[in-house]
Amino acid sequence: MGLPTTTHPTAGMELRELDGRVFIHDISLGTPCAKIPRWKSRLRNVCILMVKDTPVSTIADVKSALAALPMTSRGTCKLLLCSSELRDGLTYEGIPQISLDQLNPRHFFRTITNDGYPSNNMLTHMIRQSWDGGVLQYITHAHKLTHGVLLKQADWEEWQQSEFLQLDQYELQGMFGEPVLIRDGNAVFNLVWTYAVKEVDRRKKARCTCDGSTRGGQVRVLDYTYANSPDHTCSRLFYAIAAAENLVVFGADVSNAFAKAPPPKQGFYIRPDNAFKAWWTIHKGRPPIPANHVIPILSAMQGHPEAPRLWEKHADQILRTIGLTPTTHEPCLYSGIIDGHRALLLQQVDNFAVATSSESLASRVFDLIDEHLMCSAHRYLHVW
Repeated sequence: MGLPTTTHPTAGMELRELDGRVFIHDISLGTPCAKIPRWKSRLRNVCILMVKDTPVSTIADVKSALAALPMTSRGTCKLLLCSSELRDGLTYEGIPQISLDQLNPRHFFRTITNDGYPSNNMLTHMIRQSWDGGVLQYITHAHKLTHGVLLKQADWEEWQQSEFLQLDQYELQGMFGEPVLIRDGNAVFNLVWTYAVKEVDRRKKARCTCDGSTRGGQVRVLDYTYANSPDHTCSRLFYAIAAAENLVVFGADVSNAFAKAPPPKQGFYIRPDNAFKAWWTIHKGRPPIPANHVIPILSAMQGHPEAPRLWEKHADQILRTIGLTPTTHEPCLYSGIIDGHRALLLQQVDNFAVATSSESLASRVFDLIDEHLMCSAHRYLHVW
């Protein structure tokens, strides 16, 4: 931070104290700190830990540390700053909350030794440095599990079986056509794999989607892409009504939900990668896919911009068919009479929450939904 001659006691930083720390609340215009690039997005609400080599915890500490700088050092001053990444998910008392999937240990796969202790280079894997406008930032990051990384792991066979399982489910849903020769003008997408370890049962899961982003240059959006999702008000309303009517809430999710919807208007193909080729030849025992051949996609696939909208319309049709009606202003909140009893349902993409008077009635609702999702007697709705 540059410190030319100024009468401002904190070089332009408007400070506030909270819980024994001092934060930058704002910066006064026309002061040295106002010359720092992008200070509004980078410095506002960050905590000051040190001024040069002096720890600070109050506004008075900051003023004293700046005033004590030698005249020969007034040109520049190094500040040690930190910012919290816990910005959402706070209770009214300010207590941070995290969801179960945020506890996924995949961040540490490459930093834990065989004896269960962190390796010496753990911090180098989790933190990277970045200079931006004269500010050195320490940024935490997680190593993503990729096909190449997992291929070198001792448990690779388990991960490969999870890939095969994902592609088996797609095939059962009629996702793939027979390989065809690629032609000019065909929209061909690459496959994108994501890997995770489920916390509840330590199950390894591989999810396959297509890269339908605009940067691929292949996507052509020919229909609406907006899909409704419940907001905070809708969710609070659902649980408030359930509590007021003394109903019990049960949950379920749909496996490979988007693949149950019809295909988008733009016909497209996927380029088989190594995981797909291994599934095609090793697992299915088929001849190798010829060079320059692609796989037609016959239903909606996650990753295409139209897929969420297509799934929402498909799910809405199913819910209306079994006797549930959406509310006028909250299209994700449904109500109706099932077997003579009132039932509420909240839909969030492929997740359903059902409020009923008994567990048997909730199971009946889920069974009715699953009957419209079933293909070759395969169950797609998983109750939790």
